[in-house]
Amino acid sequence: MRIPIVGAGATGGYLADLLTAGGRDVTVLVRARTRNRLAASGLRIRELSGDVRTTAVRAVVADEIDSAFDVVIVAVRGDAVGTAVVDLAPAVGPLTHVLSLGNGMAQLQALRHAFGDNRVIGAAAEMATSLVDGIVDVSMPGVRLKIGPLEAMGSSLEAVSAELGVAGVEVTVVDDITSVMWAKFVFIASTAVLTCLTRGTVGDVASVDVEHALADAVLDEVLSVVEQETDSLPSTEGLRDMLKDPAWRFGPSMFRDLTAGRFVEVGVLTELAAGARRRARVTPLLDAAIVGVQLHNSRLA
Repeated sequence: MRIPIVGAGATGGYLADLLTAGGRDVTVLVRARTRNRLAASGLRIRELSGDVRTTAVRAVVADEIDSAFDVVIVAVRGDAVGTAVVDLAPAVGPLTHVLSLGNGMAQLQALRHAFGDNRVIGAAAEMATSLVDGIVDVSMPGVRLKIGPLEAMGSSLEAVSAELGVAGVEVTVVDDITSVMWAKFVFIASTAVLTCLTRGTVGDVASVDVEHALADAVLDEVLSVVEQETDSLPSTEGLRDMLKDPAWRFGPSMFRDLTAGRFVEVGVLTELAAGARRRARVTPLLDAAIVGVQLHNSRLA
């Protein structure tokens, strides 16, 4: 299969690296500046050891796409989805699958609107990477990827799963991918609000807030919005327990970027806030986290 990955940042870059190492036919669709960087120095990956390795990848810009591909993977920030839809249109044919790797649900909806439920595959990826000065920093090796159809498809996703399932990429096909994606959305939003508000990991907060009032309040606030948006949300009691675990020294990518002094992509939180406004929900903790991150970003401008 021919696989273009839209975006070569922390998510798309790491996936392109692993799929290329696995012998897959991978192309990355990027802007001209990124293509020039990749042509000059390759895709650079920093392992946990601190060693940096380089992978040669085929990189193209939008006007160089002249035929349809088999599986298109969209791995861009939420605010870049509209442009990505236009750029990748020539790559999407009648039999093309479009896989959404965005953390929010808005990206999925945009792709569904553009290409239809018969082409778009829902997905939830578990990985820990950051883009630092053009290098993909890997905090947790490997990718765990769940995929699933949004409606009955004319072909099985097993072939797609087999193509993406190279060394370092564990792929599982699930029936109810929408529930999985909403669960990930709640996970990211709640851990991001908690850690960005306090500037501490989940475990740091749990060690100080021994009654766990803040963790409960954050999760309840997130759920007050999401439960109005979907009836496909699985139980979150396991997540509630995790948010109270003093041994869980976890911080999501927003927290890692914030504490490292890098620009923070806050799209998941602003998407949640927009849902709160639609539902007339009051979300002071979410709003405070967003303002804090936006202030941080403004100081970097």
